[in-house]
Amino acid sequence: MRRHGVDVLLAGSIRDDGPLPEVVTDTIAAQRLMREKIRGVTFCLMIATTLHSIAVGNLLPAWVQVVCVDINPSTVIKLADRGSFQTAAW
Repeated sequence: MRRHGVDVLLAGSIRDDGPLPEVVTDTIAAQRLMREKIRGVTFCLMIATTLHSIAVGNLLPAWVQVVCVDINPSTVIKLADRGSFQTAAW
């Protein structure tokens, strides 16, 4: 899906109950697509979604600058612990 020049990838999980038609429900295929879409990313803004932030953080090289905005401080801690040394809490 592409809107306003921004690529969007909707990846489902085994817990999804009737996902939208454009959701990639095959987790291996979704991970492959996510890896393709993050190529060349130098900055990542993660907003209020712990599971998605951690999933994307695990795919990013450690040198990518990450800003995480979340009410739960453990999200930032988990991102920093996994090696995202550029993670900043806001």
